[in-house]
Amino acid sequence: MCELGRALRPLCTEHRVPLCVNDRLDVALAVAADVIHLGQNDLPLAEVLRVRRAAHAESLVVGVSTHALDQAKAAAAGGADYIGFGPVFPTTTKSDADPVVGLAALQDVAAAAAIPVVAIGGITLDNVAAVARAGASAAAVIAAVDGAPDRTLAGRRIAQAFAAQNEAARTSRQVRT
Repeated sequence: MCELGRALRPLCTEHRVPLCVNDRLDVALAVAADVIHLGQNDLPLAEVLRVRRAAHAESLVVGVSTHALDQAKAAAAGGADYIGFGPVFPTTTKSDADPVVGLAALQDVAAAAAIPVVAIGGITLDNVAAVARAGASAAAVIAAVDGAPDRTLAGRRIAQAFAAQNEAARTSRQVRT
């Protein structure tokens, strides 16, 4: 994992893409990753934050996967920099995925969270706009990009869904003031 991370580090830097390591704080620190993403059964958030401080790696962004409002609130209160929430829709990427939470639960978490919420699970080009409207700051996608005939275009369409929602929210705030 470290070998792969060290090979990816300069590519990510060159293309201004954050290098994210899933589950493994040791690897994230060893390869100077930008982000560590934790699952519910990984090293506890408090320990990760303690090690981050001890390693003088305060710029390392820490995200936590959550599957319910109480988990999301606990991650935010515990010092996570962002929350992964889902699976919003059924997913074929993980065979052991948690139960589907749906758009209404995503909207509840996004409304309650003071930190960014990244929607995960089953997000496609057809439903990403609804995910953005529900209040997610971003979406983690695999199949929608990996299985697309034009991966660059698929990634751009996902980014555009969030950009359009951000513009709509900005316009709405301007109208109210």
